[in-house]
Amino acid sequence: AGMEEANNSESKATTYTQLNQMEFAKSNSNIVYLATEGRGLLKSVNHAGSWSGAGLSGKYVKSVAVSPLDFNHLFAATTEAGKIYYSDNGGTSWQSQIIAAGACNSLFISAVSPAQVYAATDVGVFTRSTDSGWQLLGLGGLDVKVVAAHPIRPGVLVAGTTSGYYFSLDNGLNWVSGANELINHPVGIIHFDQNNPMKVYLGTSASGGYRFYLPW
Repeated sequence: AGMEEANNSESKATTYTQLNQMEFAKSNSNIVYLATEGRGLLKSVNHAGSWSGAGLSGKYVKSVAVSPLDFNHLFAATTEAGKIYYSDNGGTSWQSQIIAAGACNSLFISAVSPAQVYAATDVGVFTRSTDSGWQLLGLGGLDVKVVAAHPIRPGVLVAGTTSGYYFSLDNGLNWVSGANELINHPVGIIHFDQNNPMKVYLGTSASGGYRFYLPW
């Protein structure tokens, strides 16, 4: 496994940098992580008031996932093929993990089962539990752009691909294809309605937003 030390210099997050994802830590709302293009991962300890480097310097960080139990436990996806980064000290240092996929597009940690981490890749959805490596969970061969676990319903997953969306009610054992209207539309955003556990919102790259209802 590779190791990289963090760059702790103070920085302005928006100076000539593409920002890919901002993630607030559920265990401490003052802690915020920012995935950037070319400047690695940035971190704020004062609710985005100021920023400092949190490692992966010089890398294009596509996605960051923060454990809901401990803001020091992080996973990060970059443009490097077959590799996901992990830190257990808030980005002070990182270790690389091998994943049998070309590109990891996004990461997600379940709020219901925090030991379960999901990766959306160009060859399907992968998962990692506490004591095992990354394993293919489902949608093998599909270019999956985003995956998300339901915030209160265990085992319910939604995945956005380059050709529509899929959902699973049994933690990825079986997947159901979504509405035909979105088959040719890349889905890159998934949001669960906090007031209605059956309602899901989807964002596409060229045809706006959609919503659908999960079966109960």
